[in-house]
Amino acid sequence: MEYITANGVEYACKAVVTGVGNISFSMEGQAVADIEKAFQSVTELTVAGEDGEVYGTYENLSFESATAYVDGTVMVTMHIKSDTEL
Repeated sequence: MEYITANGVEYACKAVVTGVGNISFSMEGQAVADIEKAFQSVTELTVAGEDGEVYGTYENLSFESATAYVDGTVMVTMHIKSDTEL
């Protein structure tokens, strides 16, 4: 389990994946509407491991999407703005 902290709220995540220009993470037991509302204003977040130690800080973010899957998992994707976008 990994933990995302955004706007002072910690979320337990099954997986955190970074790509070129984005970070995605999956959560269980969350409603898509609640997650969309919570992450619309997020511009930075931290990622911590099970031990609670932060191993990643991401800034200059914008909400991209929240997708619900039939198994109850919600995948959130945040866009990492490029130097050009900034």
